[in-house]
Amino acid sequence: MNSGARSDLVRELEHLLQHGTSMSMLVMTVRNTSNGLLAGISDNVLSLDYPIAGWLDFVRTRNFKSFCTQRGFVTRKVRWGKERVIRTAIGSNVEQAADTICACFGAVYGESGAFGLELRGFGWQPSNNSLESDAARPRATG
Repeated sequence: MNSGARSDLVRELEHLLQHGTSMSMLVMTVRNTSNGLLAGISDNVLSLDYPIAGWLDFVRTRNFKSFCTQRGFVTRKVRWGKERVIRTAIGSNVEQAADTICACFGAVYGESGAFGLELRGFGWQPSNNSLESDAARPRATG
């Protein structure tokens, strides 16, 4: 991933650790694609989650599980209503977590090089310096 995306990811992961709850999620997608992963928090440990896209999503599911196994992470299936997710704990060091997330995008989606990320927080207030700057957001005029 490019250096700007990495620094934004590190900042948001730090903010998630400080201000997030067990219901907080950071949605990370490769810019201009639907290739995404989720980061969460449980007991001050970051989790990396792969949302299973459907019953035919066995290749990427296998790639995510293999990636986690190679790195020594234990995976478990979690249900969010009708949605199925594979979750693994990746630790509380945000620098290492950012490296893990970057490598996971490569292993699961084949993303490499200087790709950008779109970050969206759910269940918590993202930092003021989020990836989308205030200048890029539409403003109401009146």
